[in-house]
Amino acid sequence: MALVGQPIAIGTASTTLMTVPATLEASLHSLLIANPTGGNLNVTLSYFDSSTSAELSLLTQTVTGDTTLKAFDAPINMAAGDKVNASASGSGLIALVSRFENSATPAEVGFTARGNYTATTTYAVNDVVFLESDSNSYLSRTASNLNNVPSSNPSNWQVFGAVGSAGSGFDGSGNASASGQLNIGTVSSTALISDADGNLRDIPLSGSIKSDAYTLSVGDAGNHVVFNSANVNFTVPATTFGTGDIVSIISTNGATATVSSAITNMFVAEGASATATATIGANGVASILFLSASYAVLTGNIS
Repeated sequence: MALVGQPIAIGTASTTLMTVPATLEASLHSLLIANPTGGNLNVTLSYFDSSTSAELSLLTQTVTGDTTLKAFDAPINMAAGDKVNASASGSGLIALVSRFENSATPAEVGFTARGNYTATTTYAVNDVVFLESDSNSYLSRTASNLNNVPSSNPSNWQVFGAVGSAGSGFDGSGNASASGQLNIGTVSSTALISDADGNLRDIPLSGSIKSDAYTLSVGDAGNHVVFNSANVNFTVPATTFGTGDIVSIISTNGATATVSSAITNMFVAEGASATATATIGANGVASILFLSASYAVLTGNIS
């Protein structure tokens, strides 16, 4: 008998987290997937059934930065040669595997992985299915379990592997809290919070300084665009920006520019009606706030 636990780095290719030795039976007690990278990574778990030489998908889940995903809510009993495998969308995920191996006493009846749930399949006790509509795995509680959707029939099914919550459960001390989330370090009041564009207190420059006609793109949202040539025309395209997006446009070298709209409603702040074209004044600053994909308001040094 042995209680075995170890951390394993999950690669982008299939990584074996646990293999039951040929002469043993085992119970996978706990499987935690830690993501200390700060960015979101996807993990895919699968189960290799040695009796059928088939590999079955268990779940695919996003593990948010600096959190830990509890993959299963119940132990998994496994036979000799069975495996649990994982792969990730990028490097950095760590699996914390805890299992019990025993060669003397047979393991209790384990689960049977049945793949994706279908309403036309009759399931037995301890059958495990994956429900595509909510990306959870479920364990059958009852025999002759037919046409009972797992997500809405708790008397017939229990959650086996649940989609994790994002951004909750930190206790501020670097330890996992009761919710199963893991906080790597403590964020102080002076810490910088960044995304793909950098420090969130900054408004980064989007691309190069514009000297010719330019059509705004979704990558300009949350950034500022600079122009330095007279009579530059900016075009606001349709169906590109969403509610809450902001783009700032800044003039240098005393240049002016026009802003032309392809969306249904573009208003100059305090203006009485929609306008198709507005002008940014020399050395002026203008911002475009999108209230929806088809409605925007211009503010600043515009006419």
